Amino acid sequence: MKQKLADELMFMHSQAVFPLSAFIEQMLHGYQIDNVVFYLEGLKSNRTLEELERTADPLRMFPELKNI
Repeated sequence: MKQKLADELMFMHSQAVFPLSAFIEQMLHGYQIDNVVFYLEGLKSNRTLEELERTADPLRMFPELKNI
C-alpha cells in the first residue's frame, strides 16, 4: 500500500511544475531524515542492509541512502 502511494507521489512530482514540485520535495525531506535515522539505528543493532531495505518505508527512500 505504501509502495503504491510512494510511486504515485513520485509520478506526481515528475509531472509537477515549480510551486508544487518544490512543495513535494520539502514534504519528503522529513521522511528522508527519518529513514536515515532508521538505517543508522539498524546498523548499530547489527541488522543487515538487505533487512533494512526490506523494512524501510518506501516514502522515505532515495538513492544515496545505500551509501550509509
